[in-house]
Amino acid sequence: MTDLSRLKVLVSGAGPAGLTMAACLAARGCRPVLIERAPAARTTGYGIDVHENGWDVAARLGVLDAIRAAGMELGPLCYHDLDGRLIVRRDGALLERSARGKLVVLGRDRLVAILEEHLAAAHDLAPERGRSIAALDQDEKGVTTRFEDGQTGRWDLVIAADGIRSRTRDLAFGSKAVGAVLPLGYSVAAWHMPGLDIPGNGFAGFMGIGRQALFYATEAGRTAALFCWRTDDRPPRDPALLVPLLRHLFLENGPAAPLIRSALEGPVDWSRAHVDQVAQSVMPGWSAGRVVLLGDAAHCGSFLSGQGTSMAMAGAWILARELARLNAIHDATAAYEAQLRPVVDRLQRAARRVGPHYLPASRRALLLRRLLLPVLTSAPVFALESRGLMPRSLITDA
Repeated sequence: MTDLSRLKVLVSGAGPAGLTMAACLAARGCRPVLIERAPAARTTGYGIDVHENGWDVAARLGVLDAIRAAGMELGPLCYHDLDGRLIVRRDGALLERSARGKLVVLGRDRLVAILEEHLAAAHDLAPERGRSIAALDQDEKGVTTRFEDGQTGRWDLVIAADGIRSRTRDLAFGSKAVGAVLPLGYSVAAWHMPGLDIPGNGFAGFMGIGRQALFYATEAGRTAALFCWRTDDRPPRDPALLVPLLRHLFLENGPAAPLIRSALEGPVDWSRAHVDQVAQSVMPGWSAGRVVLLGDAAHCGSFLSGQGTSMAMAGAWILARELARLNAIHDATAAYEAQLRPVVDRLQRAARRVGPHYLPASRRALLLRRLLLPVLTSAPVFALESRGLMPRSLITDA
């Protein structure tokens, strides 16, 4: 199937995974249809990291320069108690060295905009927004979809890139998708704070018992704020419930650092915040006939892995390459999963190990974390620890 121009592909989801998938297919002659439930590009959430795998895909698509221009130069990395007392300070170059020089930190919305602009300029393609799949039915020759607006379509392949709570996955996999979302016992609230500056464009972390706050610049004058805490409950999205909860966790148990207080007492557009459980998606297989999962729909590692975006971009490149290389869609989706799955399984396991250290559960665990953090962030130990969360590139042109 070296000529993909005849392949009819529907990509569901226009986040980084779906946009990269559309670009990778278009670069190989296919003209996919890309749909997105949201009526406008999402501007919620926090900053993301583009690591080696994402970097190499971006380079091949011709968007790396734009991504690097939208990223921030990494400043000092500082960790504190919740009251602001410094525990350790490191040079931001520590992260870049551990990432083998291939690391960009930027806002998710900036990456989405760059990929959308590339699709439009290079391939005259754009997401069809406000569209989603209501039902699908497949046979040996293709997939028939019915959309929420009542229209139907017929496809050789449907790619589910619609996130960890993928509706396309649920429709295609049925009972096999039950339990696909695995909560890790934490919740997160994240948003951007215009006008809240981090000294030297750095990274500021604050940790307490069962909770942590992080701040880092994603561009000049724009800081990502992320609050995470231990809980088995799904967090409330209603600001009338969420704000008192966050203030209780981070402001009422002792003196709070000025950054924390500014973030929780200042104006926040809660409609643009990302609020959810910290979770992973764990599926026994990533394809069901002619429907295949991509990115968070297949293997969300949670923000604790730091690799979700890069592995989604790598998956898109590998899947497009295998579709062009092999004669059968089933063979291509199987080859894609065989190459990517060992890496993402390892990243998911590593992220699950990170959680208890990231959010110490007791005063004793917090004290131990305080004592060990200067050692763990020393250059040789940090480089060794980072190997599990910074995989080598899977991107080849062969």
